[in-house]
Formats: sequence, C-alpha cells, structure tokens
Amino acid sequence: MINGWLNDPDFLDNQGNPIALTIEGGEKTFAALAKNYSGDIPTQAMLTTLLSAGSVEKLDDRVRLIRHAYVPSDDPVDKLRILGTDVNELITTIDHNLTVTNSNELRFQRKVSNEAIRGDALPAFRRMSANKAQILLEDLDHWLSEHEVGEDSKGAGGERKYVALGIYYFENDFSEEDKS
Repeated sequence: MINGWLNDPDFLDNQGNPIALTIEGGEKTFAALAKNYSGDIPTQAMLTTLLSAGSVEKLDDRVRLIRHAYVPSDDPVDKLRILGTDVNELITTIDHNLTVTNSNELRFQRKVSNEAIRGDALPAFRRMSANKAQILLEDLDHWLSEHEVGEDSKGAGGERKYVALGIYYFENDFSEEDKS
C-alpha cells in the first residue's frame, strides 16, 4: 500500500510527493488507495495498522504518509512473517550463488563490515546508513513499480517474476573471544 502511495501518480502532488488523503469520499482517498493496493484488507483495518506502525498520521479528516516503509510495531505475526520471508530470501540467494555454474548468473550479495569501530560513532552510523539505505530502497522501489505487469499479463519481457533486494543493519560487541 505504501508502495502505491509513493508511486501511483493519482496519489502524488506535482512534485511527485505523496499527498495527504481524506479517508473516504472521492477518488483520491485513503479508501481508494486501500482498495487498489491492500488486497482484501478493509480501509479502517489498514489505517489502524499503518497508524500503529507509525507509517501514517491522522490530521483531522486526512491521513498523511510520514514513513516511506512499513515496519510492524507490536504485531508478532507480522514480525514472524518478515523474519521467515527475509531469512528465506537471503539463504536462497546464498545457496544459488554457491551452486550456480555460470558466473554470469550470480546474484548480488554484498555487505560492508568493520570490526574496529568506536562505540561513540555507532549512533551516527546507524542514522546515516538508515537514511542512505531508505533512499536507495525508495529509488529501487520506484524503478520496480515502473516495470510491473498486470496480474494476468506476462508482459513484453515474458512471465511475471518476483524480485527483492534487502538491506539490513547488524551490530555486535567485539570481545576477545571473537578475535580467535
């Protein structure tokens, strides 16, 4: 749903930014967005979900997108679903790269790490990496949205494909045991 709000011209202003939406009562409404992009989830249920996740805020009779990503707040089912999906995709990518015989078919799998970072530098790195990663993911999401095909369509490029690119942040204390 957030993807639709960020990429569908019907829900963007002239500068390409998501507009604040009335909940119901017209074409450019939160209800219309929910109908187009949330599957069978009712408007109020979607609004409650996005409010609790901190993705939107309610301003009188309007809803405004404040976070360009959905991160479940306290819903353990959503958290487990994300855990299962993301771990599966990473392991499948690693397995593919270990077993593929043609090096041209390797899938992107990289990370940056350093074992000697000052602890007082971590808050700045967390903020910077989150901001840059969000910008990259939004750019990639926009590109993917421009190359979608309909549900029943194979499109000009052949059959429909699922694609994902994930970015994660990991941090751990470095102990003397880790050195060995």
